[in-house]
Amino acid sequence: MATFNLVFSNHSRDDESSLETDKRVFAILNAYIQSSSSVKAIAAAQDIDSLYPTDPATKTIDYTSFEHLWELFVGVAEQIPWNHPAQDKLVDLLKALRDLPDPRSMIIADWDEQPAKVWADMPVLAYVLSDGVESHGELIVHVL
Repeated sequence: MATFNLVFSNHSRDDESSLETDKRVFAILNAYIQSSSSVKAIAAAQDIDSLYPTDPATKTIDYTSFEHLWELFVGVAEQIPWNHPAQDKLVDLLKALRDLPDPRSMIIADWDEQPAKVWADMPVLAYVLSDGVESHGELIVHVL
């Protein structure tokens, strides 16, 4: 199987902290999807989860952080042929995130007043995908 030379798109982040988190997530995704990788989906999921802590003062997670995360996932998926096994690995990673032990439920700042399960509900993903439909004209989504 081919090794992917993925391209990181920084989407002109507002702050250096956000850009650094994006780079770390991209590195996790890039290492994980390679056919030669021995990284397990659960390990990659735990690594990603650790990059999105709850704000201890407000008990929330920033909406923009998730917008950036899902843009990275979509950007990586777009660089892989639709029928390549690496696409399945991305789905496995989403499932591993969804199934993390001790799931966190919290309010997403600037999003909603109802708590969302951070990885099971995958808040903000639907909006990133709908933006993709608007900018690309079509989208195929696999149900987890």
